Amino acid sequence: MKALLVDDEQHGRENLKILLSRHCPEVSQIETAFSVDSAVDGLKTYKPDILFLDVQMPGKDGFHLLNEVDTSEMSVIFVTAHDEYALRAIKCGPTAYILKPIDIDDLQEAVSLAVEQRAAKYQRQPDYKNAIQQLTTSLHDGKSPDKICLSHTSKLQIINISDIVLVSSDSYYSIFHLKDKKKIVISKTLKYYEEILGSSFLRVHRSHLVNINCIEEFVYENSSVTLNNEMRIPVSRRKINEVVERLKTMA
Repeated sequence: MKALLVDDEQHGRENLKILLSRHCPEVSQIETAFSVDSAVDGLKTYKPDILFLDVQMPGKDGFHLLNEVDTSEMSVIFVTAHDEYALRAIKCGPTAYILKPIDIDDLQEAVSLAVEQRAAKYQRQPDYKNAIQQLTTSLHDGKSPDKICLSHTSKLQIINISDIVLVSSDSYYSIFHLKDKKKIVISKTLKYYEEILGSSFLRVHRSHLVNINCIEEFVYENSSVTLNNEMRIPVSRRKINEVVERLKTMA
């Protein structure tokens, strides 16, 4: 696989290039770019399979590049030291991300995802472009994203966050229960999604993350909530007061 590394800092480009060469044999060819403008030229001539993109660069940042060129035929991996809010938005987009300083395990996981996506050869252009536009608009406007991207090995699904009723844990997997009764199983932990879904979701139990707007009632007798999809979910003892107070504020 071919990779293009975009970072305005030379040591950042060199460090990532070394780590990829040493720990990611799937990446056999590596080119670099120091700005959005140089990256545009590199993308046209080099046609990489993976784009490693620094978020914060002087002048045009990484999101400008995504709006200027069509990257739907490649995997985009953000390399960022961005703040918590931006990470939430990035996770909702159709990308992987790596925090600086780069952790080797995170890098290998991101590259493995890119390999899976390439092997699946799914067509994702329309949804990808919509998600990128929504992601960049959210960041620039200071709003929380209203969509989330759920990546499978065979396809990419972008759903409205408001359509999620419940996310349940099954070991290292998360099961999304949607309003239309569909289920989506993703190989990420519940803690991962707890961090990105925002304040409208409440961890009522170690195995359940509930959309607070989908709760129809709280039952004191057995410490449970009934959801609008007719599911009844247990509430852990230490979460009872928090759940009750949140529901009171909605009345």
